[in-house]
Amino acid sequence: MDDALTLPLADIWSRTRTMFARLRSLIGAKQWLNALEALARKLIFLEALALAPAEPKPPPLPLHVRQMQKIQFQMQRTPAPIARVKTYAFRLWPHAKPHPARISLLGAPTSRFEAEELERRRLQIERLKQGRANRLPEPQRLIRRLHALGHVFEKPLIYAKRLARKLAKASKSFIAKVALKRQPRSVYVDGRLQGDAGKLCWLGARALFAARADSS
Repeated sequence: MDDALTLPLADIWSRTRTMFARLRSLIGAKQWLNALEALARKLIFLEALALAPAEPKPPPLPLHVRQMQKIQFQMQRTPAPIARVKTYAFRLWPHAKPHPARISLLGAPTSRFEAEELERRRLQIERLKQGRANRLPEPQRLIRRLHALGHVFEKPLIYAKRLARKLAKASKSFIAKVALKRQPRSVYVDGRLQGDAGKLCWLGARALFAARADSS
């Protein structure tokens, strides 16, 4: 495998913006949007690495404390009103995979903890039902994703700062997962740009790991 870079980061940004403008006006979004979104995430990740501090994350709170804080937060949250949103939140990092086990209570809850957990799950199910019932048609969802991606290219620093805050507290395994995440391919997206961005992400992640090791 050839590890040589074809272009530096600044040229990758420039060519990706040009490619986005050309593709947006020529062909349907379904043919290239996933691949270009993944490339944009790689570029934002590279910018965020430069902003993330090298200090290791603080030790986590005990498990029972985190569980209680999570339950209190869920109980205090009021269901959000049906959003009439004009924008689309661009996703910067991978979704956490849900736990494969599904545990259900048999019979009535026997403790306050079980009652709060049951209520939390009920609220989650209601929010999921509301979200599915109010989901936009696919053409409108594609338009929102296009607007969000365009905003990333217009103001990448906003997204880089948000991701840098995430990386400052992230574990080594999470950073490696983001750096090594495979990009979907498309005949309309330059594979050389995708390859260069992927190589730079891994080199940047390794440099951050080394800086954290030196500071610890």
